[in-house]
Formats: sequence, structure tokens, C-alpha cells
Amino acid sequence: MRKAIVNRSVLTAMLVLLPIGSYLPTSAVAQSGLPKSVRIASHPQGAAYYVLASAFAKVLSDTLPVSATVRPFSGFQAWFPELNRNNVAMGIATGYDLGLAWKGKDPYQKIPNARTLSVGTDLILGLAVKDDSPIKTLADLKGKRVTINNVLRGSRDGAWAQLEAAGVDPHKDIVEVPVTNVVQPPQMLMEGRVDAAWGAPAMPQMKEADVKLGGVRFLPAAVSEAQARHISENFTGYRVTKIKGGIMTGVRTDTLLMASPINMVTNTKMSDEGAYQILKAVWNNYDKYKGVHPWARLWTHKKMTENLVNSVAPFHAGAIRFYKELGIWSDAAEAHQKKLLSAG
Repeated sequence: MRKAIVNRSVLTAMLVLLPIGSYLPTSAVAQSGLPKSVRIASHPQGAAYYVLASAFAKVLSDTLPVSATVRPFSGFQAWFPELNRNNVAMGIATGYDLGLAWKGKDPYQKIPNARTLSVGTDLILGLAVKDDSPIKTLADLKGKRVTINNVLRGSRDGAWAQLEAAGVDPHKDIVEVPVTNVVQPPQMLMEGRVDAAWGAPAMPQMKEADVKLGGVRFLPAAVSEAQARHISENFTGYRVTKIKGGIMTGVRTDTLLMASPINMVTNTKMSDEGAYQILKAVWNNYDKYKGVHPWARLWTHKKMTENLVNSVAPFHAGAIRFYKELGIWSDAAEAHQKKLLSAG
């Protein structure tokens, strides 16, 4: 009995003398602000958003003491309110739709609790024609058959943005061909049912059209500074960017196309430490997720740095802490953050 008492006394003395971090698990000390589980919202299984969310979920589960899973929804209208209410902790969203929701514009309810962790790759979008088509600019689409998606708000407004900037009235000057999903436009172009199809160079269906039609060609989103400015000023989350020729389907020469950044978003319920550790895990593990999808391959340190001034919802305080530690949180990023907060 006496021996047991002595042993307990020695152990107690050791614990008192040792710093607390010496006998607690490292993860419990350094990452105590992390939630035990994280649900990441995305589009339905098979969509690019789902693939990207799954890749990030695996990175978080493999590198942090967190169980990260993907929860698919029908679309942004379904999960934005859930993020605002903290029923999901994170999500992957395009800048245009997130920007509408942050401002509470139709068709979205305002989500004041949304906060950005990372703005990664850009979703490049445009109107494509057959490579041998006489249509060279958006202005040439007057009287032509053009796909318009009135179901997906971002797709519809993206097409409208380009047409309006070029002086083409989407309600009067074109023959609208209604579509209900993103797969239909390139399919209709292959079938000869439309003259111009809305889509992304990265889409498998657009790549298929490029092969079957002997080439597709994306029309420039803007041919002047005024047209580019019209898009960025009137369609939050969209901007015009130059795509180098030869690196994307349908872009054979340097072409100005429309970009909407893809956002990793959380909410104000996420602790600063949790946001910091999650972002750090993503930043440090590019090699573990880059191969799952073209979007993931382009979710680089360089792109995340460039897009600090292209967010449409304010950054989380924990994310800002991480970017400041890296030395990449610029005066421009700080001014952009303040502008978003004041507008919210």
C-alpha cells in the first residue's frame, strides 16, 4: 500500500512540474478549436462541386483530427440557408451565386453568416460555336439560335452578361433555345440544333463536341474595356480574364473569357482556430487533391493568393490570420474585406 502511495505521489509531482502541452496530445493542444466533424455541402454526386468537396473532405480527414464528409444538395438554393444556420459547416460555391446570396438578391435569401476560407480556381465560361462558323463575335449572334438556361440562374445570367455587354438584347435579338441543365448546350451544338452553346472549356461534353465537330471555338466575352467593365460591375462574381491559347478546349488563341471564382466557404460559427487549421491543411496538401479534377489542379497557392481580392463574401478571421502569417494578406485584400463587410 505504501509503495502505491509513493508512486501516485511521484506521478502527481511529475504532472505538476511538466508543462501542460507535454502530456496532452498535440492535436488537442494545437487544434482544440476544431470541430469533431465537418459536413461539406456540394452539388449532387458526379458534379464537379461534389468531386472537389470529396477531395477536400479526404484531405481534412487524413490530416486533421476531424471527420469530414460531403453532403450533396440539389443546388445552391438548397444549401446556402443550411450554411447560414450552421447545419453544414462548409461548402463549395461559384462566386456569382455566392455573391447574390451574400447580398440577399433574387433568388437567394441573404446569408450574413457566410465567410470565405479560400477562393481557388476560376470557372471559365462562355458561348461556343463550331470552329468553322462565320460567327466571330458576340455581336454576330443577332438572329442566331443560342442556348439559355432559365433553370440555373448563374448560367442564364452569365450568358445575358456577355450578350448585353456586346449590345445584344437576349430577349429580342437572339432566338432563345431553352435548356435545363449544363449538358444540353454542347449536345445541341453537336446535333446542329443551335448556333452557339453556353458552357465551360473543361466540360467533358465540350471536349466531345470539339472532337465530333472538328473543333469548337469560344467567342470573346469582351472586345473592349467598356464591355469587360459592364460584366464585372453589373454581374457580381463575374469578371473577364485572358485565357492563353492552347491550354483549354476551344481556346486556340489568347481569348478574353468570363471567369467566376470557385469559393470554399464556411460560416461565423466556425471557430477562428478551426478555420485556420482547415485552411492550413488545404494549403499544405495540394499534392493530395490536385489530381481529382481540373478545378482541383488549378486550386493552387498562386490562384488562392491572386483571388484574395476576388472574394464575394468576407474572409473568416481564422483565414485572414493564416494569410497574414504567410505574408500574402495585402493592403488591397484588407480594403476589399472592409468593403464587403460594410456592404453586408
